[in-house]
Amino acid sequence: MKTTFLSLLMLLAYTSFAGNFTFKIDISTVDHQSLKGAKVTVVDHGEMVLQEVVGDDGDVRFRLDEGKLFDVWIQHTGYMPHVIHNVHDEGSRKINITLYKGQGNPANWSDFAIANRTFDNVKKMKIPAEYLGDSLFVESESKLSDEGKKQLKKIQSIAKSQEKAQRKIDRFTRKRSKFEDKIKSIDADMADGSVSRSDGEQKKLNYQEKLVKYQQKMDKWAY
Repeated sequence: MKTTFLSLLMLLAYTSFAGNFTFKIDISTVDHQSLKGAKVTVVDHGEMVLQEVVGDDGDVRFRLDEGKLFDVWIQHTGYMPHVIHNVHDEGSRKINITLYKGQGNPANWSDFAIANRTFDNVKKMKIPAEYLGDSLFVESESKLSDEGKKQLKKIQSIAKSQEKAQRKIDRFTRKRSKFEDKIKSIDADMADGSVSRSDGEQKKLNYQEKLVKYQQKMDKWAY
């Protein structure tokens, strides 16, 4: 009788929290490439709950059940998969994710070894853990195995390296663009006669040499 009463109490407490919440992800790629075709999958205990194909803007929004914890996978060919652990109604409602370049196709949902990870905080949840029952499945970075921590550290190192390289590439791209604009301007000046052809061609040659140098710098930082 006591067990039945306790079960009813737990069920009543759980259903009092039942409902939906909105979870949004803003996704970008480290090298500013299109996200079209990327997949975002919501997983509950290894079972797919929802899946959406991402458009060019990289924005995804889901309506999820309150009182549960979910894993959300972001997978895009040519990039390392990213999993967000412990998505729940009292956690972060909006998360920004950057995908980093990787080899081959995205990992399966259970293959955490080559996936970057975000851990949503569950410590501030007001819903008592005992009410969640079987839906409680917490992934904590601090509880990763030594091998898991090693893999995550390696991925984070790759991410940091790619972000640094991309900042350099972006800067060189902007500088190269300025010289390309100058070359177009000289072509226009030669066409209307405001600059002689000999002077214009010499200036163009100087700018083209600078373009080659910036391209070499960009190639050096390519990843």
